[in-house]
Amino acid sequence: MFDTTMIKIVRGAETAGPKDAPRSRRHGIWAYTCPQYPLVCGFSRQPLLDACRQLQSHHGVTRERVGLFREGSEVADISCPIEAGAATMVSDPDKGTIRFVKYIDLAKVFDRVPENLAERASVGAA
Repeated sequence: MFDTTMIKIVRGAETAGPKDAPRSRRHGIWAYTCPQYPLVCGFSRQPLLDACRQLQSHHGVTRERVGLFREGSEVADISCPIEAGAATMVSDPDKGTIRFVKYIDLAKVFDRVPENLAERASVGAA
């Protein structure tokens, strides 16, 4: 069995790209699941970090360590605290250095109502 003090994220198959394409031409999108939290699953280029965001936002899990495991492995390839993983994303510019950067929730960025529109709506409702 695996260490019960760490939440286990299992990295599954690489899913993007045609099945008959050479491995070097696959796109690097991985399936992932979490045995302890069955609703934490998906497809991602950064499955550990996305799983951290799901655990934190949907399940309220914090102050725990989470690890990314290959199928059948009992040793994590990489691990981090949920808070750190949820606040981080990988920046992969076309030209430049790949690095970790602060996560930006684009749903919150595009969900904002500009102040002048909000004022007009409240004036019309009064």
